[in-house]
Amino acid sequence: MTAGVYEGEEYCERTERTYKALFTKDGLLKGFILINLPERAGIYLKLLKERIPLSKVDFEALKTSPAWSAFSPEARAKNFAREV
Repeated sequence: MTAGVYEGEEYCERTERTYKALFTKDGLLKGFILINLPERAGIYLKLLKERIPLSKVDFEALKTSPAWSAFSPEARAKNFAREV
């Protein structure tokens, strides 16, 4: 899966079977490449599409282990809270 543009600072992680590259510029995720890593790609896509400032999330955690817990409690509530 790929999205965005591949410019700015690059974070890269490789194994024998996987490849992850994240591109950041001006405090935003600008693009990504994920090979054999489809799990949680939506988290990176959300950052990209909504232009969420990386200062608003725990980007260091998202680099290696994408999870919604890296977002603020307010952001998680906005995305997942439902009235019953």
